[in-house]
Amino acid sequence: EQAFNDVMVLNLLDEFWVYEDNIAKHHCSGIGVPAVNGGTAYIAQNMDIESYTDGFQILMRLTKSGTQPEQLILTHPGLIALNGMNETGVGACMNTLMQLNASSSGLPVAFIVRRITGSTDKDELLNFIQTVPHASGQNYIIGIRGDVYDFEASSGKVVRFNPNNTNGTIYHTNHPLANNDVKEWFKKFDPALASSAGLQNSNSNIRLAAVTKRIKETAAVSDVNIKDALRSKDDKDNPVCRAPKNGGFTFGSVIMTLTGTPNLQVTAGPPDESEYRKVSFSSAIEKVQNEVWQMEEHYWKYVKEKDLQGYLTLWDEKFIGYPGNNIIGNKAHITDWLVDLYKDKTGVFSYELTRKIENVFDDIVIVLYDVTHIWTNEKNDVVKKKIYKI
Repeated sequence: EQAFNDVMVLNLLDEFWVYEDNIAKHHCSGIGVPAVNGGTAYIAQNMDIESYTDGFQILMRLTKSGTQPEQLILTHPGLIALNGMNETGVGACMNTLMQLNASSSGLPVAFIVRRITGSTDKDELLNFIQTVPHASGQNYIIGIRGDVYDFEASSGKVVRFNPNNTNGTIYHTNHPLANNDVKEWFKKFDPALASSAGLQNSNSNIRLAAVTKRIKETAAVSDVNIKDALRSKDDKDNPVCRAPKNGGFTFGSVIMTLTGTPNLQVTAGPPDESEYRKVSFSSAIEKVQNEVWQMEEHYWKYVKEKDLQGYLTLWDEKFIGYPGNNIIGNKAHITDWLVDLYKDKTGVFSYELTRKIENVFDDIVIVLYDVTHIWTNEKNDVVKKKIYKI
């Protein structure tokens, strides 16, 4: 059993950084893309934290319960959330803004994230993020289905950042762009002064420039463009994608698809070292499972009805396999076994299906079930029965 205070401090990640007051440690980069002209909406982020967390990446699935939607949350052991989204297309990505004022009486970032991922109502959520007392300076990129918003939050106020790009995109790193509620010792980071304060060559500004050039002028931003931005290393000393060194690295990279069929793409570690893995919500998985099972039902219906043309529609033109008689063949021979099946004059053929499981791996589905071949005579008595495991 763990002491409450020990667990609690693990959930004060950003607040601990505020206490440390070390700007050099914070390197997260975020992107928001609204659904424009029928396009897809995304929010995305490289989550950069301490290197000791490498190997402890977790994508947590919270099942739907009552009014709470199903949620996918990036985190590590002991922490309730780093970022995440829910099945209705609501999500949040964060960037620390160390320069903004903080308060020990505000709500910590991890708890705000969980509040967002548990929400479905747009107006209520936008009101919450702008009125809740914030414990630490933070930028929130919030996606609500087709819309994306960016809010810079300090203990004193919350200011929306909008670059007013033609394509509606937003992006952020680790310095304030709209909120001037900065700490006394960080006055040079006041957005009204920062452009002339010699900060253009800072790590945060260099990363922001790398993301901006890939996103701002792109007419229809896709996940391909987003991946390019999150994998970028334009400046080897100030990359968007960080390898583990000097105490910090890209812990994980996420791309949240908010429209159509919501899903989350994620890497464990820097995204230039591995491919993104797509993770779907249970409702989407169940839909795929049912669609694939329906194809199996059609398969056996066509078999029973001797509908060879209908049976052929289920097979790809490039099919190669064992259609029957243990002989490798293509689609031209896919019905050979049906002809052989009906040569059996034992009686009338029918079947029973026992559905077992459909295991979905991205765009691959493995189906397991039992089929019982049943032959009956003119009195409808079963004269032969055999079970096959498919």
